[in-house]
Amino acid sequence: MVSSSFLGIGDAIKEAIQGAEKAPDGKKTVTMNKGPLVIDPNSDTYKKDYYEIERYLMKNCKSLKNLVAANDAMSNSSFSINPIAIEFYNKGDDELRTKNYSKAVGYYEEAVKSDSNFAFAWDNVGICYRKLGDYNKALYAYNKSLEIDPIGQVPLQNIAIVYEHIKQYDKAIDAYKKIALTNPNDPEVYYGVGRIYFIYLNDNEKALDNMCKAYNLYIAQNSPYRTDAETQINDIMHKMKEAGHFDKFKEILHANNIRTE
Repeated sequence: MVSSSFLGIGDAIKEAIQGAEKAPDGKKTVTMNKGPLVIDPNSDTYKKDYYEIERYLMKNCKSLKNLVAANDAMSNSSFSINPIAIEFYNKGDDELRTKNYSKAVGYYEEAVKSDSNFAFAWDNVGICYRKLGDYNKALYAYNKSLEIDPIGQVPLQNIAIVYEHIKQYDKAIDAYKKIALTNPNDPEVYYGVGRIYFIYLNDNEKALDNMCKAYNLYIAQNSPYRTDAETQINDIMHKMKEAGHFDKFKEILHANNIRTE
């Protein structure tokens, strides 16, 4: 297990970013007032500065988060070579970008009519129906995608989200755990399970243990989603501290080889 140093998001950003000033062109610039630039990636100073910048960007830059999500979603079975299916898919994407889910889903459904093995189109049919609140159709679309690509991350993760929306939390946890059958080192398994225990099942200890495992895996994989796990750990810390369980909080962090200093 990787030994990690856990820093509070808010304090870290305040320490790292001394001032966000407006440039003459109106764009925001961030100044790091930390002395000489350290470029050795094995240096503790380099890692600290890198993580602080990463926290800021993941919190404030929507384009970065979208790019990371898109890269995570791709697989060999995602695409189609059918030009008609691709045309409908692209039209669906145009509507999806403007959150016009009703119109987007129509285009994606035309795409899968032209190519029933177009996994990404099935994924987006599911996403649209989930956004529209039609959870049965969303589950159907995600399962169709899994018939094509049984290890597709988008449907596997979104099935869990659907169960969360319909308040079937045990099924949501089971859905996350199914991801681990094909990818046992996927931090999203632990992140998702941790969220369910924390937000809905009021089990802070299980929530924290899972979130720590997610955090360590994000660190090991150099994933910027590490910042999301940090935020959740911070939230759990406050709850456990309020309940007088701060010693247990530190004990669980120690068991997961995460330092608190």
